[in-house]
Amino acid sequence: MMKKHPGIHRVMLSAGHKTLAIAQSRATVKTGFNRNSGRVEDAGIQPVMRGEPRMTIRVVFHSRYAMDQEKRTGFLSGALGKRRRRR
Repeated sequence: MMKKHPGIHRVMLSAGHKTLAIAQSRATVKTGFNRNSGRVEDAGIQPVMRGEPRMTIRVVFHSRYAMDQEKRTGFLSGALGKRRRRR
């Protein structure tokens, strides 16, 4: 994958925003703080697989209880197409 390419960067940002929208729709809402804390972040060029530098986009939720909600509901991993494991 190219390290810098404006077209690929736009596609990656678009995919990040789609993932964010799906995750926000799956998040449980009491106050809306967790749902509204989601962001798409451009992490720049980062070493990823086997240390190869690649363009990196992150979908993150900044609320303090986002991780707990992810553990309970899988709202973000579900948006990425990953199934939650049943206990």
